[in-house]
Amino acid sequence: SGFFAPGALMPLDPGALRALFPSLGCLTIFSTAEGEGATAVVTAARAALASPLLPHGPEAVRMDHLLVQVIGGPSLTTGDCQAAVALLRAELGGDRVTLLGARMDGTLEGKARVSVLGASPPAPPGKVKAVKGKRPSKASVDASQQMFVFALEQNLRRGLFGGTEPTLFNGEDVDVPTYLRKGIRIQPS
Repeated sequence: SGFFAPGALMPLDPGALRALFPSLGCLTIFSTAEGEGATAVVTAARAALASPLLPHGPEAVRMDHLLVQVIGGPSLTTGDCQAAVALLRAELGGDRVTLLGARMDGTLEGKARVSVLGASPPAPPGKVKAVKGKRPSKASVDASQQMFVFALEQNLRRGLFGGTEPTLFNGEDVDVPTYLRKGIRIQPS
């Protein structure tokens, strides 16, 4: 019951994920739910919106890109799918790109499953404005709060070997994959 399974009413191409995630570091959401009855697809879409997997209240954000997958029984129609997409777009966004995939599954007679995957590119870094004479007092800083440590590029490049001494051969760290050491670009197939 994957996004790209063959035999679809409205097929999705795996390349759709490239359009959905335009850059690294995208804010993403995911939800999935099932519905039953005459309005199974819309019921499933409403249940997906109510899912605890999605942020609600002040944390809720609108996504720029949505991928919606609808799986239903033999009675699944494109109108049902469009109604689910309209409901999801009203709540979640999808103003730039909305992709819809739909397929039938004979075991889901009278039932439907809706999955939604959303993404938004990271916000551009804002300018920090310095306010003269205003500094946080030491009392306002919680000493028990853990410091978030950013991963250094060198540690990311070394993977599992990030915390160990480098294994050097002819001046090169052989724990780093060759394509990274040599700057070789690997083209997706």
